[in-house]
Amino acid sequence: MSSIFRQFGLAPLKGGLLIGIGLFALAFIFLVQDPSSEERGESGDLASVPIGELEEVAESAPEVVEAGPLPLPGTGPLVVEMRWLGSLGFNADNPAGTATLLGRVVDERGAALSGAEIQILGGPQAGKTTRSSSSGEYRLLGLVPGAQFLSIRVPGRLPVARIQRAGARRSFSRNFVVGSPVSIEVLIRNHEGDPLEGARVETDFGTQAAFSDKEGKALLAQVPSSPRTPLDIKAEGYVPIRYELDLLGKPQAGPIEVSLPPLTQGAAIQGRVTSWPGGDLPRVTVVPRARQPGAIQPIWEMWQDLEVDPAGRFRLEGLPFQVVDVRVFHSSGVASPRVRTVRPSSEFATTVDFVIRAGEGRVHGKVVNMAGEPLSGVRVSLEAENPSAVLGRLYPGLDQSPGLVRLPVPAAVRRTIVTNKSGGFDFAIGDHPKGSGALVLLAEGPGLEPLRRIVKVAQSDVVLEMRPESRRGSIYLEARAGVEIPPVEWYLEGEALPSREGLVEGTYSVTVSRGGEIILSREALQVRGGTSLKIGR
Repeated sequence: MSSIFRQFGLAPLKGGLLIGIGLFALAFIFLVQDPSSEERGESGDLASVPIGELEEVAESAPEVVEAGPLPLPGTGPLVVEMRWLGSLGFNADNPAGTATLLGRVVDERGAALSGAEIQILGGPQAGKTTRSSSSGEYRLLGLVPGAQFLSIRVPGRLPVARIQRAGARRSFSRNFVVGSPVSIEVLIRNHEGDPLEGARVETDFGTQAAFSDKEGKALLAQVPSSPRTPLDIKAEGYVPIRYELDLLGKPQAGPIEVSLPPLTQGAAIQGRVTSWPGGDLPRVTVVPRARQPGAIQPIWEMWQDLEVDPAGRFRLEGLPFQVVDVRVFHSSGVASPRVRTVRPSSEFATTVDFVIRAGEGRVHGKVVNMAGEPLSGVRVSLEAENPSAVLGRLYPGLDQSPGLVRLPVPAAVRRTIVTNKSGGFDFAIGDHPKGSGALVLLAEGPGLEPLRRIVKVAQSDVVLEMRPESRRGSIYLEARAGVEIPPVEWYLEGEALPSREGLVEGTYSVTVSRGGEIILSREALQVRGGTSLKIGR
């Protein structure tokens, strides 16, 4: 008895590779697939069902039926999803090339799981959240192309995690299965094929973890069953590796045994940022060369957005032996050189040095209240309006890389500063790629209305005047003539909205759907006082 695994990032195996398995159980580790491909129980486009077909019937007198309210398309309740964009008058242009992920959250029998929170982990859109409706339907809009790491939390069940590649197209679908828990026993071996003690084994990005014993075995109980459960292996001196397990099947008499290939010894990179403008410490990120295939799938996010020590030094270990791009970032400066392309070494650490200078082109100013007084402690961010375009320039082909690398967040995508006593902020923009779109200034503070302003060129002495938070907004649905509105579920930033009154006045994106069908979509709805949305067929 054996199980078959495929490490994602490799071509599909036809014959399969035998590994250990528990009695009456098969565990499959699958290749992460392109969203257009189908996988048992957890992917594939939503089916379209014909309304009806012609049928021959005996002639009879016509039946007179009184006209009633017309039902809306789809089934189940209406789901209204709202997201804050900015103050009144904000113009929301949806960046080209973004994608929509939609589908259902279900259990192992295909039954809908309502109220599931689906949230992006890491990357430029970290924290972006939606929830499944009572029919299990969910929808994530405006996704940056590339590998999206997702957390899925279903009330009353253990949380799970998934990885989904978002292609640069309009929309694609995937159903997420959160099944009954099972137990797995994983065998870890060192580079010589011997059992390895002390390796950390994680499922669902650390939701559950265990260490391998003297026999190289790690037992994890209560792992939610699913066709594609992430399994991470981390051990000192070795490249951290990620697989996906197929744990969806019949109940098991014992733990599912999973035997993995021997681990690969890792290499190292060390370096130093010799100087920077001050303030926060520089951060370093390593990303593999685009489109470079590899025999293994490393956990690349372990070497992303790492802070250097106070002396500017850093050392990155466990890297695979393949060419990588090393970049350092700082909110108030630009790195020189912009990137160093190196191959890590095992005999002695590959060394790279950087210096961060103020650079040409800046956006600086201050934050004040309505009386013109400076506001300290306000969080100000300078973000790319189109992060997809910026990442495409800095990391060409990253979204097409055979491995799944979590999208990095370079300074050209987001810089953040907390205002000082004089309300001041100062950002460098010299590393923002030309032709990648405008920048957006965002300011947030307790008791203040969030402020958002488009920045297209370097600017000096910018004044951001923040208003006290106004909660006089409200929103409601209004049926067009002859239309019946079913029960409605309201969500704001992925959270259930207890009341449609007391909203912050401003600009929101609003999507109204039913059973996966879009009924109405507004990219920039101005909510001022009482605001209505007319719903009709």
